[in-house]
Amino acid sequence: MQLKRYQERVIREVRSFLDLLAQEQQADNRHATLDAWDRAKKLFALRGEYISRRNGLGKDLPTFCIKVPTGGGKTLLATQILGAIYQTMLKDRNGAGLVLWVVPSDQIYKDTLKALRDRRHFYRESLEFALSRRIEVWKIQEIARLTPAQLRSNLRQ
Repeated sequence: MQLKRYQERVIREVRSFLDLLAQEQQADNRHATLDAWDRAKKLFALRGEYISRRNGLGKDLPTFCIKVPTGGGKTLLATQILGAIYQTMLKDRNGAGLVLWVVPSDQIYKDTLKALRDRRHFYRESLEFALSRRIEVWKIQEIARLTPAQLRSNLRQ
């Protein structure tokens, strides 16, 4: 599938931000995300201000949002961006990570779940290619039954 020009730009800019963020984190910068955002903003004339977030341990929590109109390919972009995260942020962890995919409606949830579980669907193929086939897709009800052993097995570095 050929990406549209604006989709390529979004992926390129997100990838550049993630590269900058990985550099800042490797330098053990306490404000890695904010500094990476400031650098990316200058390079790409990005709009908006970065809102600093911390995890439960008080550590910098990288967060960003892409805004794409309805029908603009947000799900496709998400699969590509996850590949960029795998190649930058999770590189040292051998790609191990957990993604919580949040959608605004029950119908979008059902459609996305169906697409991501179908190994022949382009979204699933895109994810498998970007993540070296290291993905599992769980329904909401299945997440509640995950055990610590399952999580350790799936998040093993």
